[in-house]
Amino acid sequence: MTLYILRTLFKMALTLFVIITLVFFATRLSGSPLETFLGDGLTEEDRLLMIEYFGLEGSIWQQYVAYLRGVLEGNFGLSFLERRPVAEIVAERIWPSLQLLLSALAVTLCVALPLGILAALYRTSWIGSAIMALAFVGYAVPNFVIATFMVLIFAFVLNWLPVVG
Repeated sequence: MTLYILRTLFKMALTLFVIITLVFFATRLSGSPLETFLGDGLTEEDRLLMIEYFGLEGSIWQQYVAYLRGVLEGNFGLSFLERRPVAEIVAERIWPSLQLLLSALAVTLCVALPLGILAALYRTSWIGSAIMALAFVGYAVPNFVIATFMVLIFAFVLNWLPVVG
């Protein structure tokens, strides 16, 4: 069991490392992040200050090592767009994300458990077949399509929820 846990933790760390590496190099493929995110609105003096501040004057490998060091230290730097610490931005969004997760989990359990029980009890009748067909459609249709239909139903047809906000 310990070997399984260690192997799983190693795979998790390796996957996270690969994702971090891919994200770093993908953001550098289009050129300097300053030009990508800030555009032409900077003066030359401000551009040089930003290059020095974000450590963009070094080679791509020096930037990569500095990026990995920052990630390991928990320093994710400043957001190019909001010009605030990334850790602060992520911390602001954790609770709303958890609320969304918990409410989706509650709705899923309140719908899926009774339907699963009904499908098991009536598996030879049309009720069980209809529930299983609905479950297969739920698996087959992409989440963004289902989400669009749910917004249409709950926001426009039923007027239970706001469309945004």
